[in-house]
Amino acid sequence: MAQILPEGMHREDIMAALRKKHGPITHLAMSWGLSRCAITDTLRDPRASTRVERLIAEALGMRVQDIWPERWDKTGTPLPRSSKTRHSRNDPAPHRQNREAA
Repeated sequence: MAQILPEGMHREDIMAALRKKHGPITHLAMSWGLSRCAITDTLRDPRASTRVERLIAEALGMRVQDIWPERWDKTGTPLPRSSKTRHSRNDPAPHRQNREAA
């Protein structure tokens, strides 16, 4: 039987809470010395950055395990995450053939 994980905060609720407390997300990321997309990338992809997850939790005055119980255990230790390679939007689709080969 599959384990049922507790639900954390929804990505949009996290974004709204950050905006209410700190203004534009891009400005917050840049104030942390991160790229402007670092926060949204972390919210979208659990493999992106545990460091940014911690920064987000601190900015909201919350614990990471309360925001992402599916990513962190009760003691605040990151849970194992998939190490699958992330693909860029610019990567060619794997099913397409090289034109020279066709």
